Amino acid sequence: AKIQTSKHRITLASLYIGNSHLEQQLVDQLKQASTASIQQNRPVDVHILLDYTRGSRGRCNSRQMLLPLISESCGNVNVALFHTPHLRGPLKALIPERFNETIGLSHLKVYLFDDDVIISGANLSDSYFVNRQDRYVVIEDNRELANFFQDLIKVVSKYSLQLQPDDTTKMLENVTVHPYKNNDGSQEFIKTMRNDVHQLLNNYKKMTERNPLSESDTVIFPLIQMGPFEIRFDEEATQRLFASLKKDSKLLLASGYFNLIEKYLTTLLTQSKGKYEILTAAPEANGFYGANGIAGYIPDSYTYIARQFYRRIINENLDQRIKLLEYERQDWTFHVKGNKC
Repeated sequence: AKIQTSKHRITLASLYIGNSHLEQQLVDQLKQASTASIQQNRPVDVHILLDYTRGSRGRCNSRQMLLPLISESCGNVNVALFHTPHLRGPLKALIPERFNETIGLSHLKVYLFDDDVIISGANLSDSYFVNRQDRYVVIEDNRELANFFQDLIKVVSKYSLQLQPDDTTKMLENVTVHPYKNNDGSQEFIKTMRNDVHQLLNNYKKMTERNPLSESDTVIFPLIQMGPFEIRFDEEATQRLFASLKKDSKLLLASGYFNLIEKYLTTLLTQSKGKYEILTAAPEANGFYGANGIAGYIPDSYTYIARQFYRRIINENLDQRIKLLEYERQDWTFHVKGNKC
């Protein structure tokens, strides 16, 4: 419904778009909305940002799904594919599909329809539409927040490969750096994009300084994490949140793939005073359960990590303060990520 009612912009940032009939319906709706807006002489800007490696995996991939949308547009549709600067040289040449995604990904999951924002952990794939438990935060009629995410996605897209109607990709003509075609280890690419992201954040910081928080009853702080570019605001905020919890506080933490970094674990176990309930996927609710090949061992790997953490809880007599829970629901998988205090 939001696609059909959008009048100015539709922006979708996701890891990938799947290739089943449900995703085809999504692409068809985007085509219909784009065509109708052009016929009415009020073109809606359609902007899609995906990850290059995940969106290119296999023969029937996200790129193939979106080619008709690009081919039939009148310049109002753009598809950008972010390529990590860490996948380059021999790594890019030697690591096969799927495994190359472990080097780095664009993991933004934000969906904009005019001034409505959906922040999620869900990709645009059929399982997320049907039987994968995830979280969706919907903020409606908030132009400032929508503009922020639109501008952020545009910055990332600026430094991404642009999908062409013939399924080739190229950088924008006014962008002189490249994520992997360079001789400096992608350092100039990383520096240039990082500067643009920081400039964007500084611009919005100045804008918010003109609007005192005391005049608002709700405050939203978007947190950005871009490891290759040394932008770690989400990591820093999470660490501070854990460390600041008092004895009478309680935090609910959810992760479909339990694998907290060591400094988080140390803070939970030795510094934080608050109570925790940590919810993660049971092996059967892991999205890789029953997968072929090496991927089939992934659920057991996460179970092993969770078991090691639970042993630390027991050994340090923290089982009354920290609870570890598993989500299990027949025929469903669990992909929720987030904190609630």
